[in-house]
Amino acid sequence: MASAATEQDFAGTVAEIVAHLDQDPVLVEEVMGNGHTEAIREALGAKAATSPVPVHVVLTKAPVGLTTDNTAEELLTLLHARSGEDGVWFVATADTGHTALAVYGDIDPKVDNDETELSLAVSRAEDQVAAAIRSDCADCFSTPVIEAGLVLDSVNAGLSGGRDDPLSPAQVDAYTASTWQGTQTRTGIHDDAEMPTPGLYAVVATMTALCVAVVAYRLLQAVGGATHPPLGSKDATSTRSPSRSSSSPVGRSTVRGPREELRHWQAKATAETRTLAGVLGSGDELDDWQRRDVASTCLDRAEPRIASDDFLEVLGALVLARTGMHALTREQGQYRCCYVDPRHGFADTRSPLGGGVSVPVCRSCAKSLERGSGLEPLTEETLAGRRPYYEGSTVWAMSGFGSLGGDWWKQVPR
Repeated sequence: MASAATEQDFAGTVAEIVAHLDQDPVLVEEVMGNGHTEAIREALGAKAATSPVPVHVVLTKAPVGLTTDNTAEELLTLLHARSGEDGVWFVATADTGHTALAVYGDIDPKVDNDETELSLAVSRAEDQVAAAIRSDCADCFSTPVIEAGLVLDSVNAGLSGGRDDPLSPAQVDAYTASTWQGTQTRTGIHDDAEMPTPGLYAVVATMTALCVAVVAYRLLQAVGGATHPPLGSKDATSTRSPSRSSSSPVGRSTVRGPREELRHWQAKATAETRTLAGVLGSGDELDDWQRRDVASTCLDRAEPRIASDDFLEVLGALVLARTGMHALTREQGQYRCCYVDPRHGFADTRSPLGGGVSVPVCRSCAKSLERGSGLEPLTEETLAGRRPYYEGSTVWAMSGFGSLGGDWWKQVPR
């Protein structure tokens, strides 16, 4: 009877998963339970029961019929479309190890971009747990069930806290228990890791050398040498890495259709460009006319790109707006976004990609490179299929959306 009940309970299709979520917001299948499925279900269920907003957590095998490589992202999209439920969604699939995190609706009125802030909060919590796991067990590693727990912990703590160490010592200690962890030899982990493509190495090596040789002096004269996020922006206070969310950090997915994703970033570019225009038009004089000229040029290049149907152009408008605002509000330095994907926000470190070449990256990408994990770069559509943007010949590829430095904004066509 027990085995029959287990088989009957298994949700093997999108419809069956939605039906389960109608009764219970947490679904954990045996394949994702680390050998402690019931304990994991109870722990996640207890966290979900205290959540101030609707949450939906699904840890399962990917149903038959999914068509993309990132089954977690696709499944999350299908589940939300079928259910129509707003709130926080977290999905992990056993076949690929992908996870996807999305926020639908406004879950915290005090925060402008709920999905971004939630992703950042989870990333900070993961840092705490990863450090504790490494000190406790050399061959243990974080698992999707831990990430699911951290999503729920972050929601329950509220998104407007923004603490560097969001978890209490007791919460961290709980995740070091074997119930939550998986074990695997480090050799096994890295042998299967996907490294950055050769195209990235070639483009970065070429452009880094070009930038150093040609524009270093002009960069120092125009905008100084340090790199900092713009004052007053979330990058200055809490941005450490995506969303992929807004994008969330690498390893999570902002789950939107292509058109919805385009509109989302058009809205962000519109807002930040208007802010830049307002500061420039306020009449406040900036002593450094060179930096004001940088801001004016960036605004001039950004505004006509916001309404484009080309996703790279829209993201370019956003980066131009941030570059211009940085020039107005910082005494030195230049805004540098993550080279891997500008949606990740401010690049707060540099990481080597091979051959001694280092580029600015967000903290999450830096961690992925340190672990030998695969990166998920921004891609563009070509006749031959999708490819990383940096393998193209656009001004965005050649400048890394400005992350490679120089007065790159002058090279953006009017």
